[in-house]
Amino acid sequence: MKNIWRIIQFIPEYRGRVVGVIAVGTVLGFIGTATPYLYKFIVDAISQMLSGSISKEEATTSVITLLLIFFVLRLGVVGFGALQNKQADDLWLDTVSTFRQRVFDNMTRKSIDYFEKTRVGEIMDRFGNITSITMWLSSLTDGTLASILQMFFIVAVLLVKAPLIGVLMAAVLLLNFWISYRTVGWTKPHRRGWQALAGKMSGLLAEMVGNIATERSFGGEPAVKQRYDDTQAEWLVARGNLHKTEWRSEQALNVINTFGVFVAVALAVHAALQGRFTTGDILLILTLTQNLINTIGPIARQINQASEIESSAERLVELLDVGAEH
Repeated sequence: MKNIWRIIQFIPEYRGRVVGVIAVGTVLGFIGTATPYLYKFIVDAISQMLSGSISKEEATTSVITLLLIFFVLRLGVVGFGALQNKQADDLWLDTVSTFRQRVFDNMTRKSIDYFEKTRVGEIMDRFGNITSITMWLSSLTDGTLASILQMFFIVAVLLVKAPLIGVLMAAVLLLNFWISYRTVGWTKPHRRGWQALAGKMSGLLAEMVGNIATERSFGGEPAVKQRYDDTQAEWLVARGNLHKTEWRSEQALNVINTFGVFVAVALAVHAALQGRFTTGDILLILTLTQNLINTIGPIARQINQASEIESSAERLVELLDVGAEH
């Protein structure tokens, strides 16, 4: 991840805006965790009314109050969500513009020798990585950070409300992060290989287009086409190996998450049968558990994508790092 971090260091002027996005994400994560508690209280109030523990009037007052709080929270999600989207979109546009300008300015300081040694297509391919890198960084701030914070809030609530289930889901969470992190290492050679080959294909295409008259005059097109075809065949192998590794990792995560949810539900039902949980408690635990699993998947995929972004960042850093040659 060192190259991603180095890319971020090229745009220090945006740190304050990133903190602002994180602050909004914290609020959204808290709301996402607090909402299931309202479901619990509503169900408990209705259950108590049906059992005769409280009157219909008391239950009605309680439920109406909870519904009003729920409405306010939903308005908060809409408002803070819109703010976060606006922040993230503006940040992405500015970072894309800044990176492009800095790469372009740096390229104008390169010596002729640099351009003679480097294919135009490879330079353009690396330059094109700016969009994918900044989009990934933007996705971290636009939703992903809020989801990560919500995950930790959920685990904290479960550890207090149902310690055994909380420990179980914390273990599931750690396994997801560990496998995703390991997948980044497993796929890095494949990603680096296919990205280098993609750059080579771009270079060959630019070379052929730029010298098409000469190539046709001397009958060199078949040779260029053969080089391109050979490179693409290598690219397909590298890409296939990458997909195979990612697929195995994804299936492992699916099995772990399915097992985790099953055990969590079984533990909650067992506790309810023993009278240790109310109906609302069951709903709260099951909702939080399901929300946690639904959140883990996208974040795990985001971590897996970090390998591709790291490779892209490595190629872009080379353009930003190389100064003028004299």
